[in-house]
Amino acid sequence: MNLNRLEQLEIHHLKVFISLYQIRNTTKTAESLGLSQSAISRTLKKLRDTLDDPLFTKTKSGLAPTEYADYLYSRMPSALDALLLTFQSQESFNPSHLTEELRIALHPSALELIGTELYTKIKSEAPNVKIRLDNCDSGTMNRLLNGNIHMSLNHEILDHPKEIYSKQLFIDELCVYGRKQHPLTNGTHTPQDLDQFDLAVCIGTEVENGMKIKSQAEMITEREYVIDLRCGDLQTAVNIVSTSDTILAGSKMYLARYPDLLQRIDMRFSETIEVPFSISVLQKNRNHSLHVWLQKMVAELLAGKIT
Repeated sequence: MNLNRLEQLEIHHLKVFISLYQIRNTTKTAESLGLSQSAISRTLKKLRDTLDDPLFTKTKSGLAPTEYADYLYSRMPSALDALLLTFQSQESFNPSHLTEELRIALHPSALELIGTELYTKIKSEAPNVKIRLDNCDSGTMNRLLNGNIHMSLNHEILDHPKEIYSKQLFIDELCVYGRKQHPLTNGTHTPQDLDQFDLAVCIGTEVENGMKIKSQAEMITEREYVIDLRCGDLQTAVNIVSTSDTILAGSKMYLARYPDLLQRIDMRFSETIEVPFSISVLQKNRNHSLHVWLQKMVAELLAGKIT
């Protein structure tokens, strides 16, 4: 390593390295950082020359880090966070002074449940901000890691990256619903009682923990379930269920959102399938005033809805 040139590295060089390591693609890294691909290439060349290591090699699936890059990444994010925290302003936090765009990704059910109130509450305390509320999807974790969103609300993700801090908000569970006055809404029922009705799930909103909920239900009840309807929109699924004998399986947030259209069916399962529902932020931001303010707001809104 050229120690004399090490002093020429700047913070933005280190941020590019961290993003490259996480994304493993120069084009996508450039997009996530709002830079040109040539700027990323120049920065990577400077890092390679200064650190005297290729850092990444090209493969069919993207960039593969070298052993030294693995070592750097194991230490660099925490070291960079500590450095930036040293220079962070100690002024008291006042949301009314905020002018940035606040970006939050929510599980679709949570977005339906508290989205309107969350927007209203944020704007009442921070009238000058812009707000972006997105559905959680397969790219949410990368956007959180890259700082493109402030936080996400979703079912707990197993083996999430160490850079992510998650705090449990409530315990969700797999529930079964029918319309008001559905034949199964009286008494307690066995899994076999569901066979005479179509079974629906809402794609992307069903309670999930590594996509193993269906298999867990089948293991607990010792039987297989056939899904007759997969719907991409929760409101449409609820409308179908509320006007037919179709059964809907999913989160207890469904009932909190549509108490006038759904009724929970009391099922005789040997055990409850529970999944923590959590708020996730970058570890470095867990005690940041802005993130603490948002976390408190979200937690209060959900606590008022989920019983």
